[in-house]
Amino acid sequence: MKVETILLVEDAGGKRKLAKQALERSGYRVLEAANTAEALFLSDRHAGVIHLIVSASDDAGTADARLADQLNLRRPGLRRICPLAKASVPLSPRTLTPFDARPAGDPFSPDLLLRAVKTALSTHTQKVRRPV
Repeated sequence: MKVETILLVEDAGGKRKLAKQALERSGYRVLEAANTAEALFLSDRHAGVIHLIVSASDDAGTADARLADQLNLRRPGLRRICPLAKASVPLSPRTLTPFDARPAGDPFSPDLLLRAVKTALSTHTQKVRRPV
């Protein structure tokens, strides 16, 4: 059985814990990061494929948007969704996903998160490899 790996980046500890639990219960391997520095560290140390980044914000210029840019240099083709964003934060064209992932927002919705992740992974046809 193939286990997909998700890099979860969320600074709010409670929301990150709930998201991690929901993802792990659904069979995903979760690399959990509270910020950009942790996410880059985990990405560099993880020898396998990271299938998807799940982050909180897609606003251009935010740490999450800059993280996606840095990770795409290290892992070309890595995609990102932002279902943890607050409902008032619009998703921009910078989101690395071809669908409109409705933000789970506040209050947090594990069902919306899992639906967004499953959709992103099922539409992801490009192989993402660990750089050599």
